[in-house]
Amino acid sequence: NFLVDPGEIYVKPLLTELKVDNYVKAAQNSEHGVFQKPWNERQVKKTFAKNLEDFDCILIGSSHVTSISKVRDQENSISTCNKIANLGVSGASLEDLVIFSFLTDSHVKNKKLFIGVDPWVFGFDKDKRWKKDIDLYQKALVHFGLTQAQEQVTDDFILDVMANLVNFEYLAVSINYLRE
Repeated sequence: NFLVDPGEIYVKPLLTELKVDNYVKAAQNSEHGVFQKPWNERQVKKTFAKNLEDFDCILIGSSHVTSISKVRDQENSISTCNKIANLGVSGASLEDLVIFSFLTDSHVKNKKLFIGVDPWVFGFDKDKRWKKDIDLYQKALVHFGLTQAQEQVTDDFILDVMANLVNFEYLAVSINYLRE
């Protein structure tokens, strides 16, 4: 899992950030999109959220919103959007919605914000991937007045990442990745 690493969980952050920045720039400048590489999806979407000035509609939510586009959604309010920023991520939890709401908060003035709310979103800490951004989550809680500023909470994301090394499902994905 560490050597193959299809989700790029273990790749050095600096190298990944440079690749992600280039990928996001290519996607933003593309008329029809770019092929997705095996990036860390949340990192790509966070990078994408830094530059939303050209978009008039923003979508956040789980993988269900990732399939929403003007092409597929001709009958509802999405069809009124000229340019859509789709920031949906797989397995989004309530914590992810808080994080992406925070990241897009300064960009939503005079824009439409669509939030996909699936039943699993209400299960706190259901999907551990949000914990990589626990610092953003804590800033968002303070920003939205949901909690007082506090000392940094010790998180167990590193332990979750290390436990993932022996994760059978990730191993299966790694093996399939090798076959490609």
